Amino acid sequence: MDELYSFTLAAWDSPAPKLEPKSRHPLPDRDGHDLRAMPGSSDLVLSTDAHVWLFDRDKGEFRPHPDLHDRPAVKTVEPHPTTGRLVVVQAKKPNWWTDTITLLHPAAECRLEGEKIYKARWLTVPEKAPSPDEAPAGP
Repeated sequence: MDELYSFTLAAWDSPAPKLEPKSRHPLPDRDGHDLRAMPGSSDLVLSTDAHVWLFDRDKGEFRPHPDLHDRPAVKTVEPHPTTGRLVVVQAKKPNWWTDTITLLHPAAECRLEGEKIYKARWLTVPEKAPSPDEAPAGP
């Protein structure tokens, strides 16, 4: 809600593995909500009650998200793992939900009238290596 913690794995190969606190970072805003890793970077994206932030894990610093910073009540910021396209769910206050999913990079919107959407996540199918029976035909 008000701090971002990081932990290290200790005694992981022992009978008593544990997490040890590594660092604590007070949130720049109240009511921390959604936290996701940004693929291919040291950034985490974090939504609070009033803003959306990026947190650089290497520097231990928060900065405003360039596209979403001033959006309140964001419940989801989900980057696609390979394209970086963002799925955003922003509640329509006073509700905790919305009927609209917003996409960025490129921009689009998906409205599902009557639905109460709180979270949205990308579901990707991993590329499957062909089995020996499925080897591509040669020339």
